[in-house]
Amino acid sequence: MPDTWLFRILCLSVLCICGLIFTHVAVSGEVTTVQLPAVALIDQENRSQQLDRLLEGRTVVIDFVFTSCKTSCSILSAIMAQVEKDVRDRLGDDLVLVSLTVDPAHDMPLQLKGYAGRYSTTPHWYWLTGAVPDVKQALRAFNIPVFGKPEDHPPIIMAGNIRTGKWQRWVGIPDPHAVAKAALALAKE
Repeated sequence: MPDTWLFRILCLSVLCICGLIFTHVAVSGEVTTVQLPAVALIDQENRSQQLDRLLEGRTVVIDFVFTSCKTSCSILSAIMAQVEKDVRDRLGDDLVLVSLTVDPAHDMPLQLKGYAGRYSTTPHWYWLTGAVPDVKQALRAFNIPVFGKPEDHPPIIMAGNIRTGKWQRWVGIPDPHAVAKAALALAKE
């Protein structure tokens, strides 16, 4: 357990440093739209999850990562871990967290489960992969580029209320507390 906390502290330290370095990146929560596809994905527990049904009627905070990433994915996951901590009391039927792989050819449920173990402490954080065409369809719904190498994907976190259709999108390294605050506000609508 202490190693997990040490790792989180290290990640948050890196996050703070990167926040200072990347201040020129637009990180405000811009308004966007999402049309959820009815695609079957697989979570870290190797359970089938129909994306539109999983998120139906909920508010979601979602990021896009891959387990062999050597750059921004660990920072995004650390941000999500802080968001998880900030919204813990609301997680469940109304609010969930999702990390969707941008490398479905490599990220199988076992890899996602191992990676998730470094960040996630709740069963309400779903780490999703699936068949390459299904993951690509899901990524397109969130306007995430699906061509090229996984390491070329932009660092993006989104929060959205499926019932109202309202979404916010952060490109870059956002303040996790701002993301959590936006998610809680969306959930109240």
